[in-house]
Amino acid sequence: MLYKLTHHFAELEGKAIGNQPWLDQEYYIQKAIQMIDFSLSRTGVVLKSDATIFISPAARIPEPRRFDFNRPFLIYIKKRGPDYSPFFVMWVDNTELMKAFGVGN
Repeated sequence: MLYKLTHHFAELEGKAIGNQPWLDQEYYIQKAIQMIDFSLSRTGVVLKSDATIFISPAARIPEPRRFDFNRPFLIYIKKRGPDYSPFFVMWVDNTELMKAFGVGN
């Protein structure tokens, strides 16, 4: 058995956070997502779960950034600063390495 589920909690969007210290500062939930990866085989079980909540102050709710990866691209990661060398570089032009995320959200 193999389950890969992503749940988008739309009913939480726009709700104020009722815990201190955010209550006095009027923070709101922009997006709440949970991803579950469950695998059951004769050798055992693997369960991974990840939850992400995007929160912002009411005064400045930014428009989410959108990136469309519809052609080959370069991943280049380095520490900030002019004297640092990259510690990870990858050229991606194989769709098998990519997985759809948040389609329809």
